[in-house]
Amino acid sequence: MSVSRFQHVVYCRCARGGEVPADVKDAVLDQLAGSDATFEAVADLCELAARRDPSLARWARDDGTAIVACRPRAVRWLFHAAGAELPDAEARVLDMRALPAGQIASRLPHQPGPPADHSGTPPDGSLKVVLYEGPGAEALDGSRRRELAAELLDAGYRLTRTHPDGTFPADTAAAIVIGHFADGQPPRIAPGPGRAVCRDVSGKCACGTHQAVDEARESLGLPKPGEWVPWFPVLDYDRCVDCGQCASFCLFGVFETGGDGKVRVAAPDRCKTNCPACARMCPKVAVIFPKYPGAPIDGSEVDEAAVGRERAGTDLRERLRGDVYNVLRQRGKGAPLPARPTPAQLAEAAEELQIPAAVLRGLHADAPGEPTPCACRPEALCCQDGTVHDDCCQPDGCCDDDGDCCGGEATASEGGACCGKEAAPTRTSGCCDGPTRGVCE
Repeated sequence: MSVSRFQHVVYCRCARGGEVPADVKDAVLDQLAGSDATFEAVADLCELAARRDPSLARWARDDGTAIVACRPRAVRWLFHAAGAELPDAEARVLDMRALPAGQIASRLPHQPGPPADHSGTPPDGSLKVVLYEGPGAEALDGSRRRELAAELLDAGYRLTRTHPDGTFPADTAAAIVIGHFADGQPPRIAPGPGRAVCRDVSGKCACGTHQAVDEARESLGLPKPGEWVPWFPVLDYDRCVDCGQCASFCLFGVFETGGDGKVRVAAPDRCKTNCPACARMCPKVAVIFPKYPGAPIDGSEVDEAAVGRERAGTDLRERLRGDVYNVLRQRGKGAPLPARPTPAQLAEAAEELQIPAAVLRGLHADAPGEPTPCACRPEALCCQDGTVHDDCCQPDGCCDDDGDCCGGEATASEGGACCGKEAAPTRTSGCCDGPTRGVCE
């Protein structure tokens, strides 16, 4: 692809990840804001892929759109996860983790692209902020565009700069249109999404504009963006052999295997932030975490030397003399347990696979004699007598009205004992069901 074919830009701020150098992404944003080019900017491309946003299909169709983001391999498979195939990713994706800002800037358009493509079905609850510079509004200088864009992107918002004719892609369920409007009067927005509110931000600083956007969002009844860190795996199906090892080792139900034997990421929101265990166990290096700090798990092209450094290997189970992950998974389901892994085994698993300590604590797999966090109130402690009860503090376990775990000698503050020793030796399936918490039914 000739670089001169780029007429439009999609810029990913990677606002919830720290691996893209800040100076590079700031310099690229400066370049976009100071040019006449139309562009779309997202706080985090991973989040759009996780919710299968139809914008990715529109960007993939248009081979004149450059994607300024991270590793081309990671971006390609993020698009695939969203149901969109991105042709020629190597040429269209400009990698801010690898390329200097000047090289990226030299490949970006400086003039407006064609009018907006309005095809696609807006997803429910989706929102964008529109930086309006069409008829009825003043053109902004580059520094003003840049300060507004950086403020809103870092807060998790998605932002689009309008075409000179005032149009913008109508691919979100709602839009907040901001600008310096003539006489403070908002322009007639056409075409636009189903719901739109306009806010004149003349004279407002970046923080004041942010506040105005927040108030407009609340008036639309939409949730605050940027609350979820979109850390989750994507699969490289050029390398995946559907061995199912990622699904077997994932403790949180992120993966599923279909009737055709194909593995897919079914629940990206269940993945635990900064836990790359499944990628480090994959024998084919087919699991990518775009926010991971090292190659090839970050989506870099696979180099066998790097594989040896970053992958723990598939013999971990043998070295630990048992599938520690199956132990933890069954514990999370409240199933009868095999022998508990020793603290040394758990420590080795965490070190080998870089499982955050908080993840292991959340699975209630602490060593015997140590109190574990309560499922319903993480800051509380369960089983404070120093004995870990397997029937206590499971994700579906029982807690009294004060948020304390019921187990062993514990009693509920209302309605009698919950699975106490006199009521039952172990937690019953009906414990804490119903409107009155803490009551065995």
